[in-house]
Amino acid sequence: MSLDLAREAIKVNKVVNGKATQIIVENDIIVPDSKPDAVKILAADAEAYTTSADVSAVDESIFIKGIMRYKILYKPDDSEANIKSINTSIPFSHKMEISGIDKDAKCIIKNIVEHVECDISNGRKINTKTIVQLNSRIMIEKEHFIVNDINDSDDVQILRNSMQISNFVGNNEVIYTIKDSMEVPTGNPPIREILRNDVKIINKDLRLSDNKVALIGELNIVTLYIGDDQESSVRIMEHAIPFTQFADLQGISEDADCDMDYEIRDYNFELEEDNDGEYRIMSGEVEICANILGSIKKDINFIVDAYGIRSQLILDKKVINLEEKVLENTSQIAVKDDISTGDENPEISDIVNVFGKPVLSDYKVMEDKIEIEGFIVCNIIYFSTNSLENIFCHQTNIPVKQTIDIKGIESDSDCNIELFTEHVNYNMTSSKDAEVKFVVGVICKVYKSYGSNIIEKISEGSIDDNKSDDKRPNIIVYFVKPEDTFWEIAKKYRTTISEILKVNDLEEDDAINTGMQMLITRKSG
Repeated sequence: MSLDLAREAIKVNKVVNGKATQIIVENDIIVPDSKPDAVKILAADAEAYTTSADVSAVDESIFIKGIMRYKILYKPDDSEANIKSINTSIPFSHKMEISGIDKDAKCIIKNIVEHVECDISNGRKINTKTIVQLNSRIMIEKEHFIVNDINDSDDVQILRNSMQISNFVGNNEVIYTIKDSMEVPTGNPPIREILRNDVKIINKDLRLSDNKVALIGELNIVTLYIGDDQESSVRIMEHAIPFTQFADLQGISEDADCDMDYEIRDYNFELEEDNDGEYRIMSGEVEICANILGSIKKDINFIVDAYGIRSQLILDKKVINLEEKVLENTSQIAVKDDISTGDENPEISDIVNVFGKPVLSDYKVMEDKIEIEGFIVCNIIYFSTNSLENIFCHQTNIPVKQTIDIKGIESDSDCNIELFTEHVNYNMTSSKDAEVKFVVGVICKVYKSYGSNIIEKISEGSIDDNKSDDKRPNIIVYFVKPEDTFWEIAKKYRTTISEILKVNDLEEDDAINTGMQMLITRKSG
């Protein structure tokens, strides 16, 4: 006779591997025909993003494809121009070996460019060597069916428990484009040529409703350009574009929890004339990829053990690995440094702009705090006093070592840490020195992993003749052993806890001690 089981489905999304891999990407960049020959590299950096991550369970690897977006400022051989730029995108790929990976694994790859080295092969070709940190989070979604009741079976004794889990709802990767037009600030000359754009997302937030996620943020766009004035001056302008985008996520609700990762995929900016025929309008398109993972707290009751008084039950047990985000902390750190351009570089006349990005090298988790280590790749673009090198760029790494208080974090916590530049202040202190202050945002997501025994299936089998009630004495004197419980004793002799309590004049809350005598009677049918 088959048992009428009540079962409940739960979903878990377990991070099975979090890995940081450093790779080197080499490319030859050709100077466009519309640009003059390159004589000297002034500044070079890059951004990278992933276009695909294909999992192979056969050779236990992930094949990553991505795009490297280079931004190079150089001194041209054109005597009428002080600075030119190359902005180009080149594909890259990398095979990452990961043991034990499942074919159903999902990968989120974050790319951080640590260093770009450029050499001019000739006036029309630039060789680049780029160090990229690939931070991978590899997750596997599993569905389990837990037995939480047995219907219509008076013969069966059941031991129940309850727990709260983070039930995985699902994920959605959405790609959307934000379009807007930006005006040159009053007092700045019109744009003759855009040299570089730096785009980042700030003030990130989200709002949840039934089956919908509202993604909220602000694009911060900093533009370095050559002005259309008599001096062909190099100017900087900054714009903020707020946005709200919506994504579907079936099963999500207001009280759910979401993990979200933003990634700027691509951007393009074009010049437009205003009503006076001047290029004082810059229209832009920014492509953003948002990866959303949602879960909901769920209370479940489940069977942890069961036995039959007159039948043999076969329990199919297994351990499932559960994970939940226990806290998320966003904080700021200020990194301040006095930077010297060095004796070998020209003196500073005026600073045009300072830009940079933080790189996390290592971190240490302690009770109620984390210690992070890394560096900021800092670039200072400035006008020099040297007439032959009117514009110059000095690059340096600023070390970062900071302890951040996070109440509730434990030394064995699993953390996902992200650094990003929120704001930069700079001040020229002498002809060779500048004071630079970076405000760095730190997002720390803390996860807890634990295992739980569950029963996925219960079936009936035959009872061994030697263990049948017919072979057992009507009354047994039992001496309690260490670790015994009422449940274990009742299960061993195929009786009920209530029967043992009744015969021995005990209450369910009474303690039982090692060596204590108990009378066990055969359960009457």
